[in-house]
This record gives sequence, C-alpha cells and structure tokens, in this order.
Amino acid sequence: MTYDATVRITTLAVIVVVGTVLFGCAGPKVQMTVVDPPSVAEALKLKRIAMGEFEGPPPEASTFAHDVESLLTSVRIQGKPYFEIVSSSVNADGKFLGNIVRSGVTESPYQEVRSQCAQSRTRYNKKGQAVGEDCISWSNYAVNCIKRDAEFELAPRLTDTATSKSIFSDKLKGSASDKGCSDSRRPVSDGAALLAQARKDVLAQIRVALAPVESSIAVEIMKADGSWFDEAGSMRSKESGPKFAGGYEFAKAGRMDRACEIWKEMEPIENEYVPLLYNIGLCEESSGNAENARDYFIRADKLSKTPDKRIATALARIGKQVESKQILTKARPDIFYHSAQTRTAQQDQKLYGYATPVKGSQAEVKIRNATALPEMVKAGGTVKLVLDYSVMAPKGTQNVDVTESMLLKHDGKVIKAFPNRPIKRPLGGSSAEVDLPTPAKMPSGTYVIEYKVQAGTSNDIRPVVFVVGS
Repeated sequence: MTYDATVRITTLAVIVVVGTVLFGCAGPKVQMTVVDPPSVAEALKLKRIAMGEFEGPPPEASTFAHDVESLLTSVRIQGKPYFEIVSSSVNADGKFLGNIVRSGVTESPYQEVRSQCAQSRTRYNKKGQAVGEDCISWSNYAVNCIKRDAEFELAPRLTDTATSKSIFSDKLKGSASDKGCSDSRRPVSDGAALLAQARKDVLAQIRVALAPVESSIAVEIMKADGSWFDEAGSMRSKESGPKFAGGYEFAKAGRMDRACEIWKEMEPIENEYVPLLYNIGLCEESSGNAENARDYFIRADKLSKTPDKRIATALARIGKQVESKQILTKARPDIFYHSAQTRTAQQDQKLYGYATPVKGSQAEVKIRNATALPEMVKAGGTVKLVLDYSVMAPKGTQNVDVTESMLLKHDGKVIKAFPNRPIKRPLGGSSAEVDLPTPAKMPSGTYVIEYKVQAGTSNDIRPVVFVVGS
C-alpha cells in the first residue's frame, strides 16, 4: 500500500525474482524435465474417465464439474493427452463425482492506526537559510480497512467402474484472501476473484493427485577446476584441456548438442576424468537416457576422492527418475509409445522393390526391422523396443487399420502379453518405439520379445533377443 508522504509507516520490502536461470556465476546449466507419479498410486491405471453429476449450489456445481473435466482433458505427459473423457461409465475406467461442501466469501472490517506529524520545526543551515522541516510531535489516527476471505471445499470421489471401489476420496480445501484500507491506492480484490482463486487451488490438488507432474529444473554443468577434483590438470592428454573447455563454452552458449558431442569424443582417452563423466551423464539425462546417465554419475562418484554435492544430487535425482519412469511405463505404456511414418509409399517401394497390390486385394504388412536395445541390460534397467514395418494396400487407400502386439518370452514360455495396440497407419514405412522397464528382481537370462503386426488377414512376426544380467 502507498500512503501520503506525511504518514510514517514501517514496512519490510522483499524482492523475489522468479525465472529460469541458465547462466550465472556458478556457470552454465542444462534444463532437465522430471516426471513424478500422481500422489494417488491407484489412479495410475485410469485412462478413460466419465464425469458424473456434482452436488452443490446451482449453477456452481455444474460449472465446477466442467472445470474438472477441462482440467483432466488438458493434462499432457510426454506431449500426449493423459486422460480421455468418455460420455458413459460403461466405457470408462473410472467415474468422477463431487460434492461442493463449502463455497463462500466473508468480509471482516477492522481498523489500522496511522501516525501523522502534529507539530514540526524548521531546520536552518549555518547561513540561516531554511533547509527543511523536522517533526517534533506525532499524533495517531485510525483508518477503516476490510479483509475478504474466500473458501472453497470439495469432497471428490473417483471410483473404479469395474469394481466400484473408491480410488480417490478426500476433502480438498482452497482459500484466497486480500485486505486493504481506505487510504490504499489499490482496491481490495472482489469476492468473485478470490473465490475463483480458491477453486483453482482445489483443481491444482486434483491435478497432483490423479496425474503425473512434469517439472523443469536447471542443473549446473561442471567446469575443469581442480578445487573439486583430485588434482588440477589431471587429464591424460595435453589436447584434452582445450577440448573440454571448448565443450564448456558451447554449453555456455546454449549449444548442449555440440558440447555433448565434444565431451563424448573425449571419453575413450579421458574415461577417468570426473567432470567429463559427470557432464556426459547430464547429456544422457537431458536426452532421456536415465539408465545411461546413472552409470556415468556412478563412475564419477567412485572416482571422486572427496564428496561432491552435484554428483550426490544427480544420483538421487536420477534414481528417483528411473523409478518413476518404471512405475509410469508399467501402468501406462501408451504414454511412452512413439510412432511415426518413416517412409512414403513410393520410398518404401523403391527401397524394398515390391509392386503396389492390385485393386480389390487385401492390405498387407511386412516387418522390416525389429530391435531391443541395449542387447544386454541389468535387472531394473530399461530396454528400448523399436519396430519398423511396411504397410501396403491398393492405390486410393489412405490408411490401414493395423494392430501391433508383443509377447515377452523366457525359456520358451510366454511370461507377459502386452495389450494390443490398434492404430491407423498410412501406406509406406512406419515405426513404433516403446520403453520396457525390467523389474529389479528379474531373473538373469535370455528373453525374447515377439513382435507381431496384423492388418486384416495379413500378419508378420519377428522375434528379437535381449539378455538380463545381474
């Protein structure tokens, strides 16, 4: 609040700067996106949500029900919609109901005391010239003020439509308040605005409870500095120092792509240099390769002769991210499924030398390549599964309904059948990519992923092998 100059006020000013700092005294930083699972673990299995009626004062109940639906529709993870709102609970995984327990604004009048100068004295300089006024007596007076408080409370209930079991039931409270006095230059926020903010608080609680949360953090890149390594200049090659510094300069300029390229070229020679290993770990982490990043951070930690907070923080962060991704991928593999058209029909025909199917014939599919990488993984790690195949159909066909499926086998037995994935594919080459997290206690041995694609009566199967080590 701003008051007249003759009023004496004691205040404390706090300046807060909010933003993403990429460069500063500590050096350049790289942005990382971290994903945390929803706080309600059972909500992970829900994809299709049906909205039920909300109880409460009309029209607020129906309005807030619409706000909840809009919230769920807007959630995107890995750039993909996380929830699908359906009209009937028959086709839903869960049904969302709500009861508005409280919604209102209260006003509390009060007074504040101000001080003003009651008597002043003129101040003179040595030449007898008046140079100012000094207050020698103060008097108090009261000003009228008002405080507005908005409160909104919702009792949500999300049930599993298959079992009628309650997945999420709570009392969520949101609040907002403002106050001001008659001598303030800023008006007090009205009740409607405060109540809208209280509702937003409740929506934010629903968001965290039911869906994963993506957030961005800035992580410091290491500089070649002997203060946190065993010895300055501990690289093996004289050429490595300028090369590492060059990568650091690219990072400062926001070119992490070039910085990572330079540092990775150095690894065969400088594979025991802590800053290099740590920075390559950041490169892997920023590219989404959490397991690789963890390996680099572990190596950097083992080679460090004194504790380094950055490495310790990275290990804790990446461990949490590996665990979160495994949880999310297991519950919702569709979120981490990526597909794309890799070749047009003409490019595909030229590459593989086949003729366009004649009119009236059925669509055909043919697997061209299938991989599981890495070919050897530790239990608890993630295998990236990649499939490439051709879709062929008579001229004039725009898209073909294709079903992709996978079986996980061990010792000739099926140990997991993944859900079928129906998708419309254009003619030509298509790719599918998904992460397969392995359980931490997965037995060592050789495993087979059996890919299958099918369009009508045409299908193709391709097995691919990976090994789980201890």
